[in-house]
Amino acid sequence: MDEKERRSMEERVRSNCSENRRHIDASRFLDKGQTDRSVKVTSRNFDKMMEQRGLTAEETKQLKSSFQQGTIEMRHGKKGEDFVVTHGEERASGVFVAKQSLGKTPEERIDHGALPASNKANYETRVVLDRDQTLISGKIAEQPDFVKQDPKHLARDGGGTQIVTDGGYASGAIRQEDPKYPVPVKSQSENRPNSGAEHRKSNSKGQTR
Repeated sequence: MDEKERRSMEERVRSNCSENRRHIDASRFLDKGQTDRSVKVTSRNFDKMMEQRGLTAEETKQLKSSFQQGTIEMRHGKKGEDFVVTHGEERASGVFVAKQSLGKTPEERIDHGALPASNKANYETRVVLDRDQTLISGKIAEQPDFVKQDPKHLARDGGGTQIVTDGGYASGAIRQEDPKYPVPVKSQSENRPNSGAEHRKSNSKGQTR
């Protein structure tokens, strides 16, 4: 590599680093010029952001462990952007949302979302952001402890993408758009051929609670 190529590469690296820092700071502090482009979040910046949101060190640790390592990103979310909340008979906190369905059946959603035993995943409700905010997202990590807590021991391998809003329903971060909960989705057993059968914020791990 000659001197000209070396200088050109250094300039590109500096430019990329500067742009990445600008996006991180804009999303983190909600300054003017904030971006909807997702950027990686360091463990330290994640901890600082959660502290600003009022989480304890232990709650932050639990939240971080709900993500696969190295997949956590953040971006600016705009008011009106739509998401899906997965829940049982009772409405979830809305702290955890997804951009699209985590599966066709409750069992699939429980698995892909690594949901706690308390979330039966019978319903998917459409919500929208009710104000601009910084969103945290990443791949959901496997949750073997939730498998042990579940009487049915359903798989919770994760792999879906979860998005953390700034407080869910309780803080006014989101609002429900569906006029009422949708019809419960059929379970795997009901979908089998010839079966004869024709839905204070949470800090626990996994997808929507």
